[in-house]
Amino acid sequence: MLRRHLLCLAGLGLLACSLPGFAATSVTADHGWIRLLPGNLPAAGYVQLHNEGDQAAMLTSASSPRYGQVMLHLSSNRNGNASMQMVDQLSIHARSQLRLAPGSFHLMLSQASAPAPKVGDKVMISLHFDGGQSLQVPFVVRPAYAEDDGSTAPAGSASSGTAPSP
Repeated sequence: MLRRHLLCLAGLGLLACSLPGFAATSVTADHGWIRLLPGNLPAAGYVQLHNEGDQAAMLTSASSPRYGQVMLHLSSNRNGNASMQMVDQLSIHARSQLRLAPGSFHLMLSQASAPAPKVGDKVMISLHFDGGQSLQVPFVVRPAYAEDDGSTAPAGSASSGTAPSP
């Protein structure tokens, strides 16, 4: 009798794992970084997402214990007019990448918790996908003038330039 119950539970477990909502996420992330702006201005988070799966993955939200509010945003510049809008979700096509980058899609981070993040800190951000999967990603905090996560700059050099909009 016990063996039959165990076999039944194992079968239900295999069935649950085969359902889309229970499948292990095929999305990985790297090069996460935050452009920290002065004062209480919102920061922007950028990251490279990789979907190695056979189906598209949908990023539906993000959260962090260091920020009270994390939103998905899109920056654009049309005919010299810069704008930013919140988006509900981002699709990462099967076997492709999606780069959240300055001037494009990004995470808008506001309501920083005390102590406020500072340049050099690592901030964990949870990326939430359809089906209930989450991915914990470390983001390095960079200064306002940074243009990337710093991994491509030669050792001992600093990024230069003006602070572009998030």
